[in-house]
Amino acid sequence: MIPENVIEVLVNIQQSGAINMRDRLGVIEIADVMDEGAADWLRDNQRLYGEALNVMGARVSGGNEE
Repeated sequence: MIPENVIEVLVNIQQSGAINMRDRLGVIEIADVMDEGAADWLRDNQRLYGEALNVMGARVSGGNEE
């Protein structure tokens, strides 16, 4: 399960258009400024990054996939 704060940070980064979401390291750098805990989770759970993006995408498109 992906923590809610991680999803919220990913949504905010994606909506800002500041970076391509495929740039995991760049996303983590931005997340570090927004929510250090979310950035730590993203660093510690690299294998789940794709899943986190899928959940974020479902959230943005109106679903609630988790």
